[in-house]
Amino acid sequence: MFTISLDQTENTLTISYRGRVTLDETRRCEEEVKLALTILEPHFRLIVDLTGLESMDLSCSPCLASIMERCNAASVA
Repeated sequence: MFTISLDQTENTLTISYRGRVTLDETRRCEEEVKLALTILEPHFRLIVDLTGLESMDLSCSPCLASIMERCNAASVA
């Protein structure tokens, strides 16, 4: 499971992963991040909360890499 939180006043994107995360969930997360990045200003802050993460499928790694590349392209601080 994942949640995306966007705070425009703080120019912050928070991604939280909990429980067991699957490839399908990571793909949905990637799409939500893509939309959030259209709202954020350059030099936004990114917070990734893995506190409740139990496991994540190894197959998620390409989507995670894509999320990181998108954030870099959008000028993450």
